[in-house]
Amino acid sequence: MSLTRREFLKNLLVMGGALPLSPVPIHAKPQDSKNRWVPAYARLEQEGRLARRIEQAYAIFENCRCCPRQCGVNRREGIKGFCRAPYKAVIYSFHPHFGEEIPLVGRSGSGTIFFSNCNLRCVFCQNWPIAHEGRGKEVTDADLADMMSVSSAMPAREVQPTSPSSK
Repeated sequence: MSLTRREFLKNLLVMGGALPLSPVPIHAKPQDSKNRWVPAYARLEQEGRLARRIEQAYAIFENCRCCPRQCGVNRREGIKGFCRAPYKAVIYSFHPHFGEEIPLVGRSGSGTIFFSNCNLRCVFCQNWPIAHEGRGKEVTDADLADMMSVSSAMPAREVQPTSPSSK
């Protein structure tokens, strides 16, 4: 049976609040512990491969190719390339963010972490002081992990790391 969009919307309006009364379950079935989703970092740690991955990630900073400019500076030695980003992350702010459409952030916002420094240099940049002047605080990896933990504990829908070039 094919249903037109108009018929679907009409039926939806007519049925209104009938869905919660439906005998069909509308929630996901709980997963057993054997098939439960495990974050990739936790799986790597269980397999004893996480430490090596971390070393590989930091090695990228010795010949920085993190952006399309591929300046090749050694950020581990404190040299800054075009983006002026230091070795450690610079965070301008982290908080619940409500600046997007409601379907994306809901009533609780998203747990947004705004990073500083950008490689684009757009003349119309709305975040120039953050993106190009590098405003913010240089943080350790542990500080950043704490921010992500705090953000995920907020009533927000998700943790949203926001690079300066994404705005």
